[in-house]
Amino acid sequence: LVTDRNEIEKLIQLNLRASRKGKKSSAYIPALHMIQIARKLAEIIGVESGLMVEILMEEAELEYLNGHLAKSEEIGLAALKLTDDIVIKANICNLLITQFSARGMYDKALISINDALIPLGLSLPSEDLNRIITEEMKTVQEKTENKQIKSLVNLP
Repeated sequence: LVTDRNEIEKLIQLNLRASRKGKKSSAYIPALHMIQIARKLAEIIGVESGLMVEILMEEAELEYLNGHLAKSEEIGLAALKLTDDIVIKANICNLLITQFSARGMYDKALISINDALIPLGLSLPSEDLNRIITEEMKTVQEKTENKQIKSLVNLP
């Protein structure tokens, strides 16, 4: 039984690394098991929030890869609450967007897209979306009409 905090932190890091290696090898079930151990140990000793977010992001992705979509969403949302870093938030939102889209939950996907864009000072329109898309498609068609494909690279 390991009780020394430094040793537990090493175990957390080892499980995190092993989980990532397992995921890269498509060994999703053992990778999920390893990250769950890392998370439990991290919760016991109370690691800093950056490490906990890293663990949660890995766990959310592995839950998704193992087909546990609702659990993945829950963990992803928990990770979002622990960080103020906009890049990390965008990465978490990206995972949520992928999940929601795969599940046909496009309304939630749009919310997650806006959640990722707002810190960057951007957002998607929420009203008259069909009209806006139609107008944009018309503009694209007008700008690309009678143009050769290789000339499109220079268009704005």
